[in-house]
Amino acid sequence: MSFASLFIFGFALRVLIGFRASLRGLTARSAAGWAIVACGLAMVSVAMRLVPAVPFGVTSAIHSLASAFLLAPLIDILGARNPGHRAWPCFVVIPMIVVLQWPAASQLFSQSLTTPVAIPLPTAACFVLLLTMGAGNHFGTANTVACLIGIVGILLFAMPVTEWSAWPGDGYCLTSSICLTVTALLVEGRLKTMGRNRSHEQLWIDFRDIYGLVWTRRVMDRINQFSDREQWMVIMTLDGFRVRNSHTKVRDRVNRPKEIMRWVLGRFANDEFLDRYLRDENTAMKQKTP
Repeated sequence: MSFASLFIFGFALRVLIGFRASLRGLTARSAAGWAIVACGLAMVSVAMRLVPAVPFGVTSAIHSLASAFLLAPLIDILGARNPGHRAWPCFVVIPMIVVLQWPAASQLFSQSLTTPVAIPLPTAACFVLLLTMGAGNHFGTANTVACLIGIVGILLFAMPVTEWSAWPGDGYCLTSSICLTVTALLVEGRLKTMGRNRSHEQLWIDFRDIYGLVWTRRVMDRINQFSDREQWMVIMTLDGFRVRNSHTKVRDRVNRPKEIMRWVLGRFANDEFLDRYLRDENTAMKQKTP
């Protein structure tokens, strides 16, 4: 089973490496980096099972560390707005990993190396809470199914180092590798469709699916503050701009809103990324202007 898990995780790693190219220009690219590290650690923990000389305590500790890193991409997205995103890993993601690994480190140094670590119930409950908080951000987006499968995969991967299961739990690890690889493939499929339709509507949909509903609602509220203050003809919804009144004339109703949307999304994406969606639309609009 370990050989199969190692092969499947290796395939998932190959898929994850491609994420960084798809997310170029976005703060979300750092989440792909965390995912790559997590997958690499998972492969290390599985490979160590195949070496009899490595004590169970060390192997299970690395496995526990990989479990914590699997949460990192989901938590990293929650702090993905610049300029705070630069400090988010140091003040949130890394401390989260340290706290989750404290019981494992304590057991590793206080017990025999032949004894596998077992994460106590309070730490396991905290792990589940963080997983729910991070994955729940994407419920209702195009990545909902991927998130549900990913939740199962992460829980199964962490199971062998909890008090609810006996080490080594090879069956859990194999099933987890399959679930996490399916998750990676589903997300890859969504990323491949990103930007095919070059418009401000598609920009908003892609932002929603990448960053989740937490940031989408916060950005939506920020844009609608301008809408209320400047009395726009449109308001921002989860699905894009919608007319306030069905009888409102269409002419020029999204020029100013598009400027504001670009300005707000500039905290998450660079100009090159935003131009991929808005440049052709702006050019077409200028050509229509007499």
